[in-house]
Amino acid sequence: MVTIPEVAKLRHETDAEEPDRPEEASTAAASPRGLHGKRVPLLTPEELADKTEAVRNDIAALLLAKDIPTTPPAKRYVAQADAVRVKGGHPHKAEIEQAPAKDEASPKDFRPVGIQTSIQTACATHMAFAPAYTRNPDAAVARFTCLFDDLPDAPFTMTVGEKEPRPD
Repeated sequence: MVTIPEVAKLRHETDAEEPDRPEEASTAAASPRGLHGKRVPLLTPEELADKTEAVRNDIAALLLAKDIPTTPPAKRYVAQADAVRVKGGHPHKAEIEQAPAKDEASPKDFRPVGIQTSIQTACATHMAFAPAYTRNPDAAVARFTCLFDDLPDAPFTMTVGEKEPRPD
């Protein structure tokens, strides 16, 4: 069985051997290339956790620099129109959604972190399904129905802001 770190290592080795050919990358979903045809290396789980925390901190710092409160915490996600949105009825929803879009120096790694998280989640789910199917196919199909339905996956979300408000 191949582990996620092994897949990441293979991906890095393949990236080093294969020349960059942007004409082959028609979509990010159909190729190992990310947005705009650029190669996106597959991160290990540890690298992804570090990158996710760094992006979360960068976004929080950007919001605080613009005097946009992050209490209560805001859950960000990428909407269908490829725009970063805030989930739910946050009191500063509009400001939080517009701040990174207006700032040239805003963190641009939110989408790639979401893509990497989706890839690792899908890989882990498929890797868990395989041995379960070997043991009991009916139970495995019932447990992993998400692999067989046509429902879209829930979007990647990232909570930015304090987990619990601090007392003043």
